[in-house]
Amino acid sequence: MQKKTIVLGVALACGACAAGEEIDAASLHTIAGPNQTAGSGGDTNVGAAGDVIGASGSNGESGSNGQSGSNGQSGSGSGGAPQGDASPGGSGHGGAGGSSGAAGAGGSTVTMSDAGFVAGFSVLYMAEDSHATTHYVSVQLHARNGGTVTAQIGELKVRYYFTDEVKKTAKVTINWSHVTTATSNGDMAVSAAVAPLVPATAQADSYVEFGFSGGHAMLAPGESADFSFRMNGPNEGTDVYTQSNDYSFDASKASMVMTWDHVVLLRNGTVVWGTPPS
Repeated sequence: MQKKTIVLGVALACGACAAGEEIDAASLHTIAGPNQTAGSGGDTNVGAAGDVIGASGSNGESGSNGQSGSNGQSGSGSGGAPQGDASPGGSGHGGAGGSSGAAGAGGSTVTMSDAGFVAGFSVLYMAEDSHATTHYVSVQLHARNGGTVTAQIGELKVRYYFTDEVKKTAKVTINWSHVTTATSNGDMAVSAAVAPLVPATAQADSYVEFGFSGGHAMLAPGESADFSFRMNGPNEGTDVYTQSNDYSFDASKASMVMTWDHVVLLRNGTVVWGTPPS
């Protein structure tokens, strides 16, 4: 934000005044500091005249208009970086005899929209078990940052939608997980929770939601949060899932990781990529 400077201009008229000489009160206000530039400290010659007048014991406050320095408040809002770091504006400087201007207020915290914050994100998918029916739903997922803004992985969640034929408490195992960077793999932990989808659809009545945490807390452009999971019923020998009617399942994506918008990415609970079942 540009700092606004207000220049107050008033004609200054004063003859040579000896110390202690009586001065007409009406003329005193024409000698005050109005010629000072706001926040600049004022003209030193004007301040000198004020000192002479003050010596006479008459209205020596002629410099009080130096408070025009309060225009330092134009610093208001100069803070507020894109990540929300609000920094206070600078203090104004008063004119001669005047008080300093108040410090400018901090800039407002900038809140970016979910879509803008994670623009360029996508989810990649591979079916590690591509059978129509299986004891183990096995999937590999990658939440990739293809945008230009760094995201906190703790704000992101991924949802995988399925139909629950087993109707028992499912066990979800994370086979492996990490953040893939340009140079190495970063540490990342993945949590999983199974929940019912309300209202249910023809291809999904449940979903697994994955959250992220760990030492590599920020997902920079070009990086991805990658993991593999397996889901099975409590009785692995008899509990069977039908994948062919699962919304997030695609048997054609069994040989390589590919973009798949039937797996949804959320930021702080808001869908920012993918299409939920309907």
